[in-house]
Amino acid sequence: MILTRTRDYLLTWAGLIILLAVEAVGGRWLGWGNVTPFIGIVMAAGVGMVLMHLRHGTGEAKIFAFTGALWLVIMLSLTMMDIVTRSPDPVSQATPGFSLANRGG
Repeated sequence: MILTRTRDYLLTWAGLIILLAVEAVGGRWLGWGNVTPFIGIVMAAGVGMVLMHLRHGTGEAKIFAFTGALWLVIMLSLTMMDIVTRSPDPVSQATPGFSLANRGG
């Protein structure tokens, strides 16, 4: 049992290192910037399944882990929506015809 666990840990570590290298090389030199978040998700799943023992865990532990991940996705989505929907110049958006160039002086 201990040898199996050690083997799983070593395989997970090796997989994480390989995925890190793919993420670094792919994101930096090959222009795979859009792929790197998915590689991160795979890495997080590997850590959760093997190192956090969710693979052999109870159903309750799996539900709590999934709920936590879902909550993280919701919070990041709300943050991104806030960033994307902000206007670059709120004063000119609020007052039609207003421009800093027309203020005179």
